[in-house]
Amino acid sequence: MTDIILINNKTNTAANTRDVFYNATDKSVTITAFTAANSTESSKSYKAYITTTLGEDVDPVQPFTIVVRDKASLGIYLLAQKIPKGGALEIESSDADSLSFYVTGRQD
Repeated sequence: MTDIILINNKTNTAANTRDVFYNATDKSVTITAFTAANSTESSKSYKAYITTTLGEDVDPVQPFTIVVRDKASLGIYLLAQKIPKGGALEIESSDADSLSFYVTGRQD
């Protein structure tokens, strides 16, 4: 199967608030690559969640992670994780419009 782009250069709209970045509406999706890039002048942080239903209260799959300026995080805890059909990938970052997220996956 071919990888598809799930998220391309998307940022959070508000600080310290979980935003839905991808909904697996039709099929479940396995994450094959994840990058959080920081091109700001200071360090920023993020957490990522995989939920089975929108707004579900769950612990982060990618725990609190700091990305220093001009660097990227590869989100190793998210690789090979499955977003179930009807579920979502939600991301929270320490500052709005600060980290750019890129994610690819494979529909199951």
